[in-house]
Amino acid sequence: MTTGLLAPARVAARGMAARRAPWTFAPRTLRLLALGVLLVLPAWFDRRLLVTMAAWDVLVLAAWLFDLRRLPPAVSLTVSRSWRSAAALGVSQPVDLEVANDSATPLAVWVTDFASPVLRGTPVELAMQVRARNSASVAYDVLPRARGDAEMDTVAVRYRGMLGLAERWATVSLVQTVRVYPDIGETKRETLGLIRARQAAVEKRRARAFGLGRDFESLREFRRGTSFATSAGPRRPAGAGW
Repeated sequence: MTTGLLAPARVAARGMAARRAPWTFAPRTLRLLALGVLLVLPAWFDRRLLVTMAAWDVLVLAAWLFDLRRLPPAVSLTVSRSWRSAAALGVSQPVDLEVANDSATPLAVWVTDFASPVLRGTPVELAMQVRARNSASVAYDVLPRARGDAEMDTVAVRYRGMLGLAERWATVSLVQTVRVYPDIGETKRETLGLIRARQAAVEKRRARAFGLGRDFESLREFRRGTSFATSAGPRRPAGAGW
């Protein structure tokens, strides 16, 4: 059994509107409106600048409304989550988020996967550019801190159009139960180390084995008068004891 077979299955779902009014001004719009407010100061001296300020704000709001109407609804986005391997205790591994854009408008998309605290301490927001009728993917890392089952659920999505003036919000329900297993790789390393240690111990026992050499194959008890001239060892004086 491999870690690939234990990996959680891929899940995918379409977006839903995050709230009753799932849209807002993008930061660029707020900066443009603030630029118009700066005309208030010289307007104290020339009332005609108030008309200029009002015309500027109307122009910015019209551009914002045009950009908002071009943004596709949340249902045009499909988000999927996939795992490259099984979740293992104490092992950092990537999780892939893919966003498919079914609309005819290219989008700047930010996704946040609210992973279980068992897998990741804090959520992170990831940015991507998704072309019209195309898809793009990003990845983030998880580091499981406990064995057992961890729940995954909502992915938050916010996206903007070409002008970057309007922003919509969406949520995608990617309900998933992720099982965290022991670190199989660590177990394999420990098993390999144990095998090597046993092999080393066996080799040491074989090196210390007795009776396998031939140094004493002609050993016999000493008798007086035995001549050492015919022995293979060094000569000793006659009558010498062992």
